[in-house]
Amino acid sequence: MKKHHISKVLALALLIQIIVIPYALSHLKISQTGFYVKFTNLINTFLREFLGKASFSVGDVFYTLLALYLIFNIVKWVKHFKKQGLTVFYKLLSVASVLYFTFYLFWGFNYAKAPLYKSLKLEMKPVKTVDLIALTTQLIEKTNTLQLKLSKLDSIKVIVPYSKSSLVDEAIISYQNLAKKWPVFTYTHPSIKFSSYSLALSYMGYSGYYNPFSAEAQVNSYLPKVFMAFTACHEMAHQLGFAPEQEANFIGYLACIYSADAFVQYSGYLVALSYTLNNLRQNDIITYKKLTATLHKGVLKNYKENYDFWSAYKNPTTPIFERVYDRFLKVNKQPEGIKSYSGIVKLMVVYHKEYPLKDF
Repeated sequence: MKKHHISKVLALALLIQIIVIPYALSHLKISQTGFYVKFTNLINTFLREFLGKASFSVGDVFYTLLALYLIFNIVKWVKHFKKQGLTVFYKLLSVASVLYFTFYLFWGFNYAKAPLYKSLKLEMKPVKTVDLIALTTQLIEKTNTLQLKLSKLDSIKVIVPYSKSSLVDEAIISYQNLAKKWPVFTYTHPSIKFSSYSLALSYMGYSGYYNPFSAEAQVNSYLPKVFMAFTACHEMAHQLGFAPEQEANFIGYLACIYSADAFVQYSGYLVALSYTLNNLRQNDIITYKKLTATLHKGVLKNYKENYDFWSAYKNPTTPIFERVYDRFLKVNKQPEGIKSYSGIVKLMVVYHKEYPLKDF
């Protein structure tokens, strides 16, 4: 079969996939112990073991080559539109078809897995404001205590003394501790990279991302280090096949608080508290203000450090990337889109009713 005919077939396959896969996602219920999960875990573990040895981000290299290939063909399409326009168009669609298929085959159907709370045998109920206030109060106590321990004065922000690579190592160890309690989070063959496109990620508003084609966890190296451990743990959760953002957030939080390292713990509590405070602000502004007033000035300075970081990179394209990603999440069984990240709050509330935060 000629290449042109193959491109046509693949282009048609793309159209079929765009129709069939979203339908399949909305109806499939994949077991945590089923064939698909075992298959993807095998593939992704192999990729992590093989590519994790590279000192650079293989996934970033792949995306670079892909971008150059697309640019070359788009230019070719424009320049030779009359003679080769249709041929190049089918070629571009065929590439998109292969990537689309590969994404869902190796990882994308994880969005259809049984919810995490079932694996942890948690009873999900609507979050009551009283429960939210109780959890937020406990998180404030934990965060304030760690801030004072690490900074010595309650008015000084926490500064992480480790290198970025050491922080990643601590994140890996934290998963080993978490797996002792929950074997489902057993993490082997680390493959965590600082993205070569960290500057671009900053402008796009991303702390990191998971590359499904290389199974690498990508961390934005420009992030304030105090938030970096949580980001690494979040992306590692995606490596384990937990696709929904609220689940990756929650697992990242658990990994941090099960860590033996105080800086990693602080990173987890700091991020978790930001979610509960934001949720409380929307439900009970008076209590929100009262509780916020109890935060140490050093904690507030860490939050300001994060706010200033993202403000420095905010630009007119940021909302565009947010809308695109929001749409991507909604297509993949996360109807709340970007807001699904805040789903960590409900998981934290039910988890700490079963496993009290005072015990950590």
